[in-house]
Amino acid sequence: MAPHVAQGSAIVAVRESLEDHLLHGIAISDLATLGAKVGPRLLASSVMAVLALGACGSDPGPRTKQAALPSQLPSFRPPVLPPGADAATPPGDALSLRLPAQRAAVTPRFANVIICARCHSAAPGAMRDAAGRDVSPVGEWQVSMMGLAARDPYFLAALRREVSGHDAGAAAEIQGLCWRCHAPTAHAEAQALGRALSLELVTRGEDPLAELARGGVDCVGCHAQVPDTLGTPASYSAAAPLRTDRVVYGALLAPQGEAMVAMAKTEPRHGAHIQQSALCGGCHTVIVPVYDARGATGRVLAEQTTYLEWRNSAFANEPGTAPGARPPAGPPRSRPTLPGASPPAAVVPTSCQGCHMPLVDDDGAPVVSVYATRPPSGLQARPLARHAIVGGNAYLLERMAEDPGWLGAPVTAESLRSAAARSRGLLTRAASVRLSPVAGALQITVQNQSGHKLPTGYPSRRMWLHVEVEDARGASLLSSGGHRDGALVDGSGRRLDGAGEIWPHRDRLGGKAGADPVVWEAVPVDAQGRRTHRLTNAERFAKDNRLLPLGWRPAHPDAALAAPRGVEGDGDFGAGGDTVTLELPAGAARVTVELLYQSIPPDALQAYDRAEGAEARRLLDLTAVPPRPEVLARALWTAQLPGAGGAKP
Repeated sequence: MAPHVAQGSAIVAVRESLEDHLLHGIAISDLATLGAKVGPRLLASSVMAVLALGACGSDPGPRTKQAALPSQLPSFRPPVLPPGADAATPPGDALSLRLPAQRAAVTPRFANVIICARCHSAAPGAMRDAAGRDVSPVGEWQVSMMGLAARDPYFLAALRREVSGHDAGAAAEIQGLCWRCHAPTAHAEAQALGRALSLELVTRGEDPLAELARGGVDCVGCHAQVPDTLGTPASYSAAAPLRTDRVVYGALLAPQGEAMVAMAKTEPRHGAHIQQSALCGGCHTVIVPVYDARGATGRVLAEQTTYLEWRNSAFANEPGTAPGARPPAGPPRSRPTLPGASPPAAVVPTSCQGCHMPLVDDDGAPVVSVYATRPPSGLQARPLARHAIVGGNAYLLERMAEDPGWLGAPVTAESLRSAAARSRGLLTRAASVRLSPVAGALQITVQNQSGHKLPTGYPSRRMWLHVEVEDARGASLLSSGGHRDGALVDGSGRRLDGAGEIWPHRDRLGGKAGADPVVWEAVPVDAQGRRTHRLTNAERFAKDNRLLPLGWRPAHPDAALAAPRGVEGDGDFGAGGDTVTLELPAGAARVTVELLYQSIPPDALQAYDRAEGAEARRLLDLTAVPPRPEVLARALWTAQLPGAGGAKP
């Protein structure tokens, strides 16, 4: 090994050791040990380098003045590749490419989660549920899709595809838009420094900005949001600014902030907006520019409208959030204690946090705890909103559990599988299926029990009916929505959902209507009307028949941006669900119905090519196990034969 390489490795090792010591307290004996390993000169220079980065835990004393921080970070230098190697496609097998391991990072304006973890991680008697499980903000956040937002292999592959084929200017614009949601604090830091986030920096960089970016939607990304524009179009696509003066907001009316000021150089303040859906609305209302081969066209696409869907629902509890208006002051009107319980019989106005950050543990018991481990005494135990931030990505969480080391995050296979299980628990409360016999037919009514469209968010997601009709002997009379290896197949096993296939909205099955599947989804298409998975090239949605939430009103100010497409003529498609009429074949004795869901269908994965780069190869390797559908609800109907009943949920 060359001397300068060995010295560089030693500096990295010393720096990592010092950062760890400075975060947890350092003793003279520790310094002596390090000095014996690397020599006094290298030790001294390394200490100065680490201190210059503002390792804020080095001074445990009560200090209110912010620590001295650098005015500029070192520039990112991409790794040197062999001649002929593509900088966007590092050499080597995708499975061997690991994201850098998480380390402490302090930048002029922000600090990453390791700084927060000192006080907001589980400890004996703190931030654990009745069964002793970790319910701390850091512990649960780090295995959520928010915590993994910048490490998500699906996102990384999609971003590589979105920027490919564009010139440097357009590629930078697209990356800036995407990183604004997936790494908000790092995006804000980069802007302030006159720099830009890129895939190369985030996946391979080792400076504090890169480390901050890999933290995804981190603590400060939510808790430092300035409330002034939240709930208005000025906040959409994560355009709301973050505070850069080391002030964060929380739910406590009078936070005891001395420890946080001393240890993290950050001041906590009360902020009512932390408990309001408008806080989530910026990243969950995504309006993207449309690009073609020449660059931005000047047109836009409402790619994701989850917040607007919620605002136009019976669950909305921010009545003042019409476009251009700010949400009212104060906490949301209700915080139901899901999960583990059945959905309420009547709709309870509920914030996003009320469902996705529940106040109960996995057994349904209330979580009551102190919010931090410092100061060690004097803190009051309170209901704790879990930072699990549960969503519908069970499949991806489960796949990441097969190789957690690749992520470079302090997560385990067990913790990722637990997060996947929580996701499945949420999905089973998202909808219900009811069967109602009518003359010669069966009405299948699917009710949306969520506070937004179902499915919602990124438009690769889909939901469909799997219907099996049998005679009294169990012979199949009709099969619709069957699946194999995650793909839709007909009764003979032939695949139906090949590349580019768009299924029209359907409200009937059986008889002349046939057995083609009933699929609820959003389908973006390009300028030629072809289905596309490159959303910055999508011109419009050719189809959007995702189930509307209860309380949806076509006249609502937000309805136009999130209006359904392709459901004309279906009189029972509307607020709260949809009904499909199944014409029963002669001799039908038993009907089973499943409502199925996929976050990533096979077609979305098969649209990637390994030649696109390391990100695509990694995604395809990770998803070699097909995405089996999740069962949201089931129902059974049997004909009125001796000893038989009727419809059963």
